[in-house]
Amino acid sequence: MSHARAEAGEEFWPSLFRQKVAVNARFWLGQISDQQIESPSMVRERENVVKALTRALQLQTAWEPALDLLVAFHPYMARQGAVSNWQWFVETGLEISRQQGNLGAEAALLDRLGEIKCVQGDWAGAAACHQQAAQLSARAGDEAGQARSLTNLGYAYRLQRKYAEAEEVLHLALERCQGSQNLDGQAFAHTNLGLSQYEQNRWEQALGHHQKAYQLWSETGNQQGMAQAQHNLGIAYIALSDWPQAESCLQSAIGLYQQTQARLLLAVASMDLGEAYRRQDRPEQAERLYREAIAVMEETRHIRGLAWAYNNIGLACTQQQKWALAEDFFGRSIALWQELGEPVGQANAEDNLADAYLKQRRWQEALKVLDSALKHLNGLEATAQVEDLLSDIHEHRQAARSALGIGST
Repeated sequence: MSHARAEAGEEFWPSLFRQKVAVNARFWLGQISDQQIESPSMVRERENVVKALTRALQLQTAWEPALDLLVAFHPYMARQGAVSNWQWFVETGLEISRQQGNLGAEAALLDRLGEIKCVQGDWAGAAACHQQAAQLSARAGDEAGQARSLTNLGYAYRLQRKYAEAEEVLHLALERCQGSQNLDGQAFAHTNLGLSQYEQNRWEQALGHHQKAYQLWSETGNQQGMAQAQHNLGIAYIALSDWPQAESCLQSAIGLYQQTQARLLLAVASMDLGEAYRRQDRPEQAERLYREAIAVMEETRHIRGLAWAYNNIGLACTQQQKWALAEDFFGRSIALWQELGEPVGQANAEDNLADAYLKQRRWQEALKVLDSALKHLNGLEATAQVEDLLSDIHEHRQAARSALGIGST
């Protein structure tokens, strides 16, 4: 929506109507501030808030409350997994903030746009948004906003497996938050540092960061943050094969996500609880949870989550010798990882597909897929995850070649 279109349209609206649109936007801003974003009433009122925003963004006289409402309501839409429908609002608000020369609003909305791009799998685009948002926040003197954007930038770097860059900006964000006594910000930084450590197989260090995040969020009474910390602790305990702790933390996270109406995060936590069941050789329970998570992720087009969910349900089907289903789900996972441009995820799903072929004594098909997996990993940095995956692939290739009577390589 251009500035010219907004101004031209306003002359057709009666003055009283324009005033009511601005008043309505301010009303919903007050409701969100008073009720908290996780209030169950937001489920009932979502349509009214979106309608109020749609009108306010079209009228220049209502732009100020519209931008505030947009930023305030963003967490709810993100938790509902409605980012595709929400992106138009964020981009329209971003254009308006630039026309107004409002650096604070521009930085905030760039940061939110980066979050949307992360969900869509455009991690480089997300990093660019967060980096620019951090710079604008610094120019506007908004230390809290800068810390938030730096934390999100660290998250985007982590998704690209740029761990050194991620941890550098996350420690900088942590310093900013500690200086301003921003406990929520500190918790977010610890969360992302914990995830970075986890992905480098430093699980004990990851636990320390997530426990600190939970402590900080408990002090502020942030249920959403507490849920996230419990969720991440559960994942770390899975890696350590501590099943009682893993299930306890994930069940706690699921309960908190239900209270805060965090539908997409609830789906992810359910999928991770399914992974705990699968690794304990309880594939039927795991498959049920995976299917519930997949239904939400397919609806919201959470591509990265779907790629993992399809891979994991493929593993559960393999355990149950549901070969056709397993192959179909691995194929879907491979296609999504390819769409995301994520060679490690793609190679991992291919290795799992090859393992299903090996269990069926389909040696030639297994070897073909394993060769493809190796090709995707060629030239990548030898992180702990990549090295573990390469070890699995070489073991599976050796099994296939031995069965085919081919010499070792």
